[in-house]
Amino acid sequence: GSLRPRPNATQYTAQDVGPAMRQEAERACAASHFLDRVISHCEAALIQNEITNVFSDDFAHLTDEDGMSGNHKESTVTETQSFTHLTYSKNKVVSAVQWLPHRRGVVAVACSEALSHAERVVKAGRPANAYILIWNFKDPIHPECVLQAPSEVLTFQYNPCNTDMVAGGCYNGQVLIWDTAFEQERI
Repeated sequence: GSLRPRPNATQYTAQDVGPAMRQEAERACAASHFLDRVISHCEAALIQNEITNVFSDDFAHLTDEDGMSGNHKESTVTETQSFTHLTYSKNKVVSAVQWLPHRRGVVAVACSEALSHAERVVKAGRPANAYILIWNFKDPIHPECVLQAPSEVLTFQYNPCNTDMVAGGCYNGQVLIWDTAFEQERI
């Protein structure tokens, strides 16, 4: 009969290993020693697979139930503070967060546009200001300080030896350094 069309990649003939080569492979010393060494581990793994139900949903047991004992507040996390600025952070995503190491109740947040990688590639090279906002828990409406960047900040870190210095890495590959000493005096 005629063969049906197939892609070139699948048009090959199977290679058959003759009986002499098969016996030689079975008698190979290295393979035999390897199998002797690992057979106990393989048996243990197979037994464990028989005992453990890998298809069970362990997270189903973690849901809230009506008959749950204890206080419901013990198992929930509540929001203690929310920071949003209409100009700098509204409709943006947080790309990095860091507590200020030298100040209690103060957090720094880098906000970025909610874009996919493809959208970021299209916008690459175009100047667009981005910001790191320094928020104090005492005033959740107005940031204490705004650090401006020429591109969206992917990550930033305070210098552990000089907490007035902040290093940031942008999506476009730039590395920025801010000196916040003047801003700290103003605050």
